[in-house]
Amino acid sequence: MRLLHTADWQLGLRAAQVGERAAEGRAERLRALERTVALAHRLEVDLVLAAGDLFDHHEVSESLLREALGLLERLAPIRVALLPGNHDPLVEGGVWSRRAWRDVGSHIAVLDRAEEIEILPGVALYPCPLRQKRSVQDPTAWIPVRRKDDRRLRLGVAHGALDSLQVESNFPIARDRAELCGLDYLALGDWHGVLIQDRSCYPGTFEQSAFDERLPGYVLLVELDQESDPKRRQPPRVEQHRVGRLRWQQLEVEVRDLTDVERLRAEISTLGSPADLLLRVWLRAEGLDETARRALDRLEEELERSVLFLEWRVDQLGLQAWSPEDGGLGVLADVDRTLASLVAGEKPSPELEALLGDADVELLREARLSLRRLAARREVPAG
Repeated sequence: MRLLHTADWQLGLRAAQVGERAAEGRAERLRALERTVALAHRLEVDLVLAAGDLFDHHEVSESLLREALGLLERLAPIRVALLPGNHDPLVEGGVWSRRAWRDVGSHIAVLDRAEEIEILPGVALYPCPLRQKRSVQDPTAWIPVRRKDDRRLRLGVAHGALDSLQVESNFPIARDRAELCGLDYLALGDWHGVLIQDRSCYPGTFEQSAFDERLPGYVLLVELDQESDPKRRQPPRVEQHRVGRLRWQQLEVEVRDLTDVERLRAEISTLGSPADLLLRVWLRAEGLDETARRALDRLEEELERSVLFLEWRVDQLGLQAWSPEDGGLGVLADVDRTLASLVAGEKPSPELEALLGDADVELLREARLSLRRLAARREVPAG
């Protein structure tokens, strides 16, 4: 048997952190669903399991809901099972109770009850729908243990945090639930990156939704052995398939000179197509000379024009120009210029060489940064 496991579509994602680009991010999530539908047909799967948080909230527009249902209709005749999660729990007046669901095809099942269903011939499904946003109760606790005479494939589908994740326990799930209950596979949602742990797996969100997510943008193809004796079945074979397009990348970099700026430019060039890139760059850029500062400004301008979204933060300490009129900073400016020349490889005077000894370039750079920090705090005697 072949199933496609997906979760955390977050349709209608507000994505306030990317400002005016949020609308483009929301549209891309629908396109990721379209790619998932095409993949399901291409892989000839028997079942598509969506393990919660299909919608980011209950206030999604009617047009978005109908677009999503139109894509799910295209999955026919593949069986589709949809689980409410903690972003879209089963509540009165919520997204699952809207009229549009009455018209969906018979191949689509909303898993609104915690009870065994025969999702396909010889395949028992144990859904764990959520009815609230937060809980410390394990939603999978109700799943019965396999009977000795039960030779069916047994699948669980739940939304929550395996207790092996070491994250905040919202809807905690026993790490060995699949083994305890004799499940052939436990399809999970909530964790936004791929995580494969024996018979319990997370596909992650199929389109990245934040900068700190690890391994997002995938769905899982799961092949299950239908050997008649459950004890002789091979473990599930799980493959990752990428359907996400956008890449959210965050870089934290210390920039001290032109070489560092060029190194940053080269690193950004490895991140893929700029049109698909949402980029956050946090820079600590102290003591830059005019050439390096101009190069950094040019890089920011180029990225503003090319990437989908740019958040550019610079620690401005030390970037201001120094002059002899800056209340005593003139003396420090002289020292700074001397240190800059040494960092650039110029030969020091005999007196300075005797004073510095064999100080290396990194030490000189640190001395220059310390000088800038001192000046920024204005811990400088007047005159």
